Amino acid sequence: MRAFTLELPDETAATLERWAREGGQTTAEVIIRLVGAEAPCKGEAPLGPVEEDSLFHLQSYDIEVPTDLSENADRYLYPSDAK
Repeated sequence: MRAFTLELPDETAATLERWAREGGQTTAEVIIRLVGAEAPCKGEAPLGPVEEDSLFHLQSYDIEVPTDLSENADRYLYPSDAK
């Protein structure tokens, strides 16, 4: 492992320290996680537990659908013979 020294603006350093505190991690662990995840866009929080992601809570249904539905959604939704 290599050591790095970072100079961050006060606001950025405070955000980094808050993310570390909230995640129960060190600032180094947060930086490693962000870099390993190819860092989110500016202004976004680091990735959290999947259970906290709103998409994780979406309901799904186990139903039979055509195997080519994703490729031919328009054909199924808007059949050409519909009048």
